[in-house]
Amino acid sequence: MDEHEVNCTVCMEPFEEERHSPRTLRCGHTLCTPCIEALLDRAHHDRLCPECRKPLKISAVGHIPVSYTILRLARALSSATSEPHIRVQVEDGETCLQHGAPIMSWCQKCNVWRCRECKCPKECTVFMNLPEALLHIKQAYVDCTNGNISRLADQKAIYEKKKSEIEKEMLALREKNKKIEENLKRFDASIDKLEEYEAQTVEASSSRRLDKVLGLTNSFLKDMETWLGDLKRSAESEKSSSLRVAPATVKVQAPVPKPEVPLTGPLDFASLKERLKVSQSMYAVQEKGGRTRWAKLSINEKNLLIHALDDIPPPIGATLLPFDSLSPNGYSGRGFFDIELDGKVQGRIFFSVQLYELQSHNFLHCCTGKFGVSYKGLPIDFIYEINEDNHQIVEVIGGEEIGADDDDDGILTPLMTSLSVPELTYCQAMTNTRRIHPGLMCAIPIGDGTYQLAGFRIYLYYAGETTDDNSFGTVTNGVGILRSVYYNSRDKNIKISDCGILNCLS
Repeated sequence: MDEHEVNCTVCMEPFEEERHSPRTLRCGHTLCTPCIEALLDRAHHDRLCPECRKPLKISAVGHIPVSYTILRLARALSSATSEPHIRVQVEDGETCLQHGAPIMSWCQKCNVWRCRECKCPKECTVFMNLPEALLHIKQAYVDCTNGNISRLADQKAIYEKKKSEIEKEMLALREKNKKIEENLKRFDASIDKLEEYEAQTVEASSSRRLDKVLGLTNSFLKDMETWLGDLKRSAESEKSSSLRVAPATVKVQAPVPKPEVPLTGPLDFASLKERLKVSQSMYAVQEKGGRTRWAKLSINEKNLLIHALDDIPPPIGATLLPFDSLSPNGYSGRGFFDIELDGKVQGRIFFSVQLYELQSHNFLHCCTGKFGVSYKGLPIDFIYEINEDNHQIVEVIGGEEIGADDDDDGILTPLMTSLSVPELTYCQAMTNTRRIHPGLMCAIPIGDGTYQLAGFRIYLYYAGETTDDNSFGTVTNGVGILRSVYYNSRDKNIKISDCGILNCLS
């Protein structure tokens, strides 16, 4: 008889009459008296059998009779062996992270370790005790490892056979192998040389330097093509039947500078990404009303970042694309801010807005500066208040400067933002009520159904059940950056150092 059959399945102590008398539950499982008392100390809905999870419908341990049959079996086993009882030893750290109790069993179906307090996620009823589970898992691992070793050994034998055959052939072709190695070294040197010319081409900052590098490259490619032709003729003249050197059929071409991305028409993300690898800088250009402005382009994962337009010309040699070609189907509804604290960039936040709100279009226009002004360089401020429900509210305020003056010197006006809906005024009531949560973006109302042209607020924390009726978007990444700036904002200058939108091109 297995010793564990006369042990309590919860505490693993052997059954005895004085301290661990066995008592059999109605479900048929036997536990010691202290473990049953511990179960009865729980709430009624949590009094479950540790083995089968059936409820215990008793209120006192005295209602369950002592199982003297199991007690006699325990005594017999104890007297039949002269060895002392061996308890399951628990290594340091071998305890349940949730309850702090020793690990007692393992559910094979759910693959979870259990203590006496744990509940199986799928309410399973069959478990392995700790020693059996350890042995089972070790044996499964050994079997799997042996199978993998066997498969690897078979593959190794195949490759060893191939290696042996090649070595036999190489004995007769040692001289040819020497020539091939020399050619390989020249291939490596040629590749290194072409990579060097490629780097010099990318770094060229003037037309004279670029022409010089292209001339050297073309001369080198002509020499290499002559050498490849000699290799081809040499291979065709060989009469060996055991191994023939494959004729070199590589056709090298001199690099002719051609635009990889069309300057007009639809663009795709893959072409732009490849273009940015070659061109150290790429800009979108907007010519409007006799004014030329440029927007820097960059790549973020699978998105094209269109930075805000400004009047600073791009560096010499930068690739230029039409600004309107980058958003042929309108905005994607996503954008970014770079937050600066006392001249040091703290990080970049990303956000997503709802395009059915007019405020969202105004907001994205100001991210790109499409109509003359942008959030770039504008300060932001933090507001802390306690509302009527005694909840703390912390919010970022920005963009209030845009549209503050009603003049005609290039300041953005409400009608300029109403491109998709002609003659739509800015006095459009928003009905998007949301519970305040971290990252919620809302418009700033200035009257009944009237809002600041480009002003926005971003909440940094939850505020209970408090809501805002003017939401139009949310920060998807970077709320932690705003919180960090808020904690360090005392007597410091905070501004949006850069901004823009994200477009996922097809």
